[in-house]
Amino acid sequence: MLAVALPALLSLAAGWVNMFPGADAPGSPLAMMEGISCVSSTECFVAGGGIGAKLAFKLSGADLQTVEPLNVKAEVVVRILDAIAMRNATHGLVAAIDAGTPGGFFSTHDGYNFSVSGLTAEVGSGQLYTTSFGYAYVGQQYQKSGFATWTDSAAGFSTKFWPPAVAPNAPARYGSFPSAEVWYATAGAWWRNIGPGQPAYGYVGYVLKTSDGGETFSAVFNTTGKYYLNGIACASETLCVSAGRATSEEGSQFPGVHVVRTADGGSTWNETYTFGATTGGNVFDVQFASETEVWVGATNENGAVFLHSTDAGMTWTEGSVLSDIGLVQQMSFVSPNLGYAIAVTSLGAATILKYTA
Repeated sequence: MLAVALPALLSLAAGWVNMFPGADAPGSPLAMMEGISCVSSTECFVAGGGIGAKLAFKLSGADLQTVEPLNVKAEVVVRILDAIAMRNATHGLVAAIDAGTPGGFFSTHDGYNFSVSGLTAEVGSGQLYTTSFGYAYVGQQYQKSGFATWTDSAAGFSTKFWPPAVAPNAPARYGSFPSAEVWYATAGAWWRNIGPGQPAYGYVGYVLKTSDGGETFSAVFNTTGKYYLNGIACASETLCVSAGRATSEEGSQFPGVHVVRTADGGSTWNETYTFGATTGGNVFDVQFASETEVWVGATNENGAVFLHSTDAGMTWTEGSVLSDIGLVQQMSFVSPNLGYAIAVTSLGAATILKYTA
C-alpha cells in the first residue's frame, strides 16, 4: 500500500483548528468525507468517496500527515461509503450506499483491505457505530426506521424496526448505545408538503428508546413545529445529550441549534443551550469525550462553533468561530484532550479538524 506524506503543517494551536486551512481545503485527501473513526492519537480512518476518488484512507502520524489509501474490494460499483466504524487499528466495518443491496457492508481484519462481509441490514443509508456488544447501524428503508445490530457470534445483522406510529413522519437519524439492552435514536425531519400523509409544513422531532434490545420502543421526547434532532450521545443508560436545528427561513419560530439533555433515562428533558437563536443554525453530531465532557459541532452563517460542556451538558461554552467551515459532520475523540472531526468548508470542500486541549 503506497503511503503519501502530506505537506508539513505549521504548529497547530490549542482548540479546534482546520488541518487543511482555506475554503478549498488544499491537500485534503478525499473529495467527500462521510465518516471518521479514530482508534489512537496517531491513527484515524476516513470514509467517503466521490466520482473517480478513492473511497477510504488511513491517516497516521503525529499530525495525521501520512495518508494511505485503503483497498475496498467490491463486485459492484461503489461510489460512496457513507459510514465507518473501527473497533481497533485492524478490525472494522464500512457501509456503502450503492453496494448492490440496502445496507451493504465491507469488513477488514488487517486495517487495509475491506471486502464484502456477507453482512446486510434491512435498513439503508444511515449511521454506523462500534458498541460494547459489536456494531450497530441506525437508518431507514422503505419508510421504515430502526436499528441493525451485529455481534461477532451472529451470522448477520439483526434488524429491529420501530412501529411508524411511535414516531409518525419522522425518519431515523442518529443513535447511541450505552448498553446491550438500552439504545436511543433520534428521528425527525422538516416537511414541506412533499408527499401524501405527511405534514404540510414544519418540523417534527423525536427521541426513541428501547430498554430490551429493540423488542419494544417508546418515544421519550417529541417536538412539533420547533426543530428536529440530529446527533445524540449517551454517557450511560440514563444520561444523554442531543442537538437539533431549525431556521426561520424554514418556518420555525425557534431558530438555532437546540441542545437538550436527560439525566433520568428520558423521563424528563431540559433544553440547556441554544446557539444561533437570531441567525438559525445547523448541527449533525454530538459526542461525549468522557463521562462529563461533551461536544456539539454547530454551525451558522458565520462558520463553525464547537459547543463544549464539562458538566455533562448542564452548562456550555462556545469556542472560536471557524469562518471557513460550513458544516461539521462527525467527531471522533481518542481522549478528552484529543479529537478529530470531518467537515465541509464554506466552498463545499472536505476537510479535517483537530482538537487539542
